[in-house]
Amino acid sequence: MPGIFLDTSAFAKLYIAESGSEELGNLIRKTESLVVSVIILPETLSALRRLVREGSLEEKDYQELKERICGDIATIEVVSVSDEVIKKTIAAMELSQVRTLDALHIGSAIAAGTSLFVTADERQAKAARSSGLAVRLIS
Repeated sequence: MPGIFLDTSAFAKLYIAESGSEELGNLIRKTESLVVSVIILPETLSALRRLVREGSLEEKDYQELKERICGDIATIEVVSVSDEVIKKTIAAMELSQVRTLDALHIGSAIAAGTSLFVTADERQAKAARSSGLAVRLIS
């Protein structure tokens, strides 16, 4: 399978074992490449910091995950914000009731020409489909 795009809700499942993590792992083993938006790192680390604040993740585990994620990002295609990404993002926002950062993931995926958009967010999946993307909802 050609490159697939992971939004943050899917990407985080690579590092936190939860519902859908195994399914995502199986999907990734079949793909040629992974593609993410430039916002993946701050969004993922923000989610992990929330787990630390809630007491679900120890600070040392957070630091280890952060280091691992930063290393992994170096091997993944990262889509930067460009004029084309912004145009696709605005189009996604105009087609559906999607939040700004979610629309940025959709715009990035469209601009990158990925074969599949992977998310664990139902609203995001619906918006991505409305924008013409093939979608896999991981649950």
